[in-house]
Amino acid sequence: MALHSTLVTTIGLSLAYMMYHRELRLPIMAKLPLNVDSRNKTLTELITTTRATDNLLYDNTQLSFTAADNLYCNKSAVTPTYKVKDIVLLYDEHVPAGQMRKLHCFYRPVKIVSVYHTTRIG
Repeated sequence: MALHSTLVTTIGLSLAYMMYHRELRLPIMAKLPLNVDSRNKTLTELITTTRATDNLLYDNTQLSFTAADNLYCNKSAVTPTYKVKDIVLLYDEHVPAGQMRKLHCFYRPVKIVSVYHTTRIG
């Protein structure tokens, strides 16, 4: 519970606030005289804070995705095209009986027999 109520330092919100749009009510708060905003918020205040929280989370997520795209260069990834009689390596989890898993080669060469052409949607 304490982990979900601690603030994430990069955005200034707790995990509970990001998920439930309110802070958790912990048992320690019932015993200590803490100055907590415990008044009932109006519906418009709740909508405003919820919308602001959601926008902040969305913006930070989009920034994270953009940084990851720039870092990993996802825009240059292409789908490989194969022709009949090409030799490719196929990943296979099966380990034959009597062979140690850590010494087994999981890739085996396979010859392409037929190719199905698909169109990309998007």
